[in-house]
Amino acid sequence: GCCSPGSSSRGRAGGGGMAAWEGPAYPSAADVAASEPLFDAAVAYVRGLPGRGDARLQPVAQEERLAYYGLFKAATVGPTPGKRPGMLNLEGQYKYDAWFVLQQLPAPTARAVYVDLCATTMLVHRVASSGHRAHQDEVIQQGGPPSAFAKKVLESDVSSQPRMWRLAREFAAAVEKASGGGGPPKDKPMLDALFWQAVVGDVFVQKPSLAARALGATGINVDGWHAWQALKGKTKDWAMRE
Repeated sequence: GCCSPGSSSRGRAGGGGMAAWEGPAYPSAADVAASEPLFDAAVAYVRGLPGRGDARLQPVAQEERLAYYGLFKAATVGPTPGKRPGMLNLEGQYKYDAWFVLQQLPAPTARAVYVDLCATTMLVHRVASSGHRAHQDEVIQQGGPPSAFAKKVLESDVSSQPRMWRLAREFAAAVEKASGGGGPPKDKPMLDALFWQAVVGDVFVQKPSLAARALGATGINVDGWHAWQALKGKTKDWAMRE
């Protein structure tokens, strides 16, 4: 996941697939230095993302929002305070769990991973959803910090971008290709799991119940959760290449 130990990655065995991943496992000190300064602008962009009540486009997945929540808390507050919410507060439990898993990250690393998560999902949403693409274009036209961040991710020179963003561009193209063909592929649970491992890291939500799904506390189904859980310990760059 985002904080899993690992050796240097040099591209997928057997050739093909993603471009070679040079350097230490993510996130390295260089990764943090490249992305951390963009934290405030990324937060401003995320706060403008469409919510569940926005009919213009499909809302951002709850797992993605939980990752933003946990990373923001780790970056700005530190360890989780108090006890885990009780069983009658399912949404509170999911938020607590996300924060609890991500609290191990040092604040600078949490800020950088937040930025890279935002950039990665922006690039994937851009190829996978015309609604999100229109939203991104609208943000760019509005100006301000969210606009500056969107331009940095979508329009700046690729060679000058953080290495996770460069790999994410290839990952987005692979997601677009895997999603084509008119219907969901037979291995969709595993593709979904690889997506979440790539953009978020290790699974940080409990196995979803019918009640949790009905309340919107989670968007992933049981098969998808088991597939994601099976990838625990795999690095983000590994999941992107797979």
